[in-house]
Amino acid sequence: MSIRFILYVSILLGLWLGYSILTFPIINVYHYESACGQWEDIEVPAKGRTLRGLRLRFKKHKRGCNRAPHVLRRTTARDWSNCFNWSDNIHHERWSIPYHKPRAQAKRR
Repeated sequence: MSIRFILYVSILLGLWLGYSILTFPIINVYHYESACGQWEDIEVPAKGRTLRGLRLRFKKHKRGCNRAPHVLRRTTARDWSNCFNWSDNIHHERWSIPYHKPRAQAKRR
């Protein structure tokens, strides 16, 4: 390999790593909603709003709502551009919830 190629790759990796560090969110927030559009909620692990609690709140919504279908949807897309999120993107159970574009008419309960 030539020195020029190694320098070029090093510069690109440095720029990408710098971008990842500068755009790394201080607090990750993940959005969810019901398929019927009557419920939405957020998961903020750093603040104690976990996926487990969100699922409990969704079950409570399902008991009180007569509209079908009762399907939980994730409205936050995966961010593959940030290398610090890769492990979370691969291993966390939140990504097993199907993704759907957010509806504007969903209201918090």
